[in-house]
Amino acid sequence: MNRLKYSSYWIEVINYIKIINHVLKHNIVYHWTWVKPSNEYFLSSGNYQKEFYDLLIPFKDYPSITEETNNLIEDLHWGEKAHSLFATEIMKKIKIFTKLL
Repeated sequence: MNRLKYSSYWIEVINYIKIINHVLKHNIVYHWTWVKPSNEYFLSSGNYQKEFYDLLIPFKDYPSITEETNNLIEDLHWGEKAHSLFATEIMKKIKIFTKLL
């Protein structure tokens, strides 16, 4: 409920990301989440959820285990395909930056 109704959760996580980025300012850090952003909740003092997602690698909706098994197994975690897709995308990002270094 804290995530849905109060800005304090989002502000705390945003601040953690900013601290990590500051401490590791000479490194490339990728922040990501498997949780799909929701446009339903606009908190009274600002849209901190949007600010949070703006600090991350853009969200992509990967197939869940439920989708991969055609609803035979109910599990919203990423399936094998999703992990492979995500790993490929991260490797592409790493290779792009290693070429720049």
